[in-house]
Amino acid sequence: MALVGMSAAGKTMADQERKHVVEDIMSGSAPVLQSYADGSGVAFELSSNLVTAKG
Repeated sequence: MALVGMSAAGKTMADQERKHVVEDIMSGSAPVLQSYADGSGVAFELSSNLVTAKG
């Protein structure tokens, strides 16, 4: 709810409209997130690259 409210579009929405948008996001995301559910939340592997330079 906070992310929608902080967005440029969300700031101009009424509370009920923001709530509807959040519900749409949650219901649309549920099938994708289901494959990452581990019983206590959402878990997924994440990797990153780190580069350092000496001058």
